[in-house]
Amino acid sequence: MSGRDRDEVNQDSWSTIAREFLDRGVKNVVITLAAKGAFYANADGRAHCPAYDVVVKDTTGAGDTFTGACSSDYLRQKAKGTWDIRSAVVCANKAAAMTIMNVGAQDGIPWSDEIDRFDAPHSEASI
Repeated sequence: MSGRDRDEVNQDSWSTIAREFLDRGVKNVVITLAAKGAFYANADGRAHCPAYDVVVKDTTGAGDTFTGACSSDYLRQKAKGTWDIRSAVVCANKAAAMTIMNVGAQDGIPWSDEIDRFDAPHSEASI
């Protein structure tokens, strides 16, 4: 969506890309980075959330799971009158990591209580 080639999207450009979306009126920006985790930004700040170090069996559904988990966490937080983008992105990273540990799109999608219990080290490649 940024109009850049893949090789132009790197640690040096994440903040610039996010700023371009924020300048266009987008309130919350999340850039998924596969094995590198995700980068987020909004008016309150920006940061990188590293990926988790898991055994990858199948990446099918990882992006959809990330988006669903992030959106669900956003709605849960908003219902409570709060919003912490970092918390939502960490939740989404966990959900995507759990998904890729399984073969098949649907079988790997975790329930929210499973996401809450998930614990794995962060990938050295994403830090």
